[in-house]
Amino acid sequence: MKRAEDELKDHFKVLNYLRRHYPIFHQSNVFLRDIQYGIQAFLKDEGMIVAYGTAENLAWKFIGQLMSLGIFLPIDQQSWVVNYPGFRKPQRQPAQSAKPVLNPGVQKPEGIPDQQASTK
Repeated sequence: MKRAEDELKDHFKVLNYLRRHYPIFHQSNVFLRDIQYGIQAFLKDEGMIVAYGTAENLAWKFIGQLMSLGIFLPIDQQSWVVNYPGFRKPQRQPAQSAKPVLNPGVQKPEGIPDQQASTK
């Protein structure tokens, strides 16, 4: 368990791992079991198999570290809000207009009614 605790001391490495595998963003909620299972998966990728109970104990220690740093803010006994601006969700680009824009220098094809004339 000592080796597992040492692996979890680099909390940024663990948080980045969790972010790649779980929806963890700035101001999102995280839950004890998410952290526990995430830690089990992280340690498995590092070559360590830990039991369910051990992973739960490690999760509590890890959560305690992040709470002391102000990265996890408690909601209740088993859930927290992520307070880490570096994990902001990427901004979505506005959707492109579906309506085609005609170039004013281009002639309108024959047989297409003028929209302004038809609305009058």
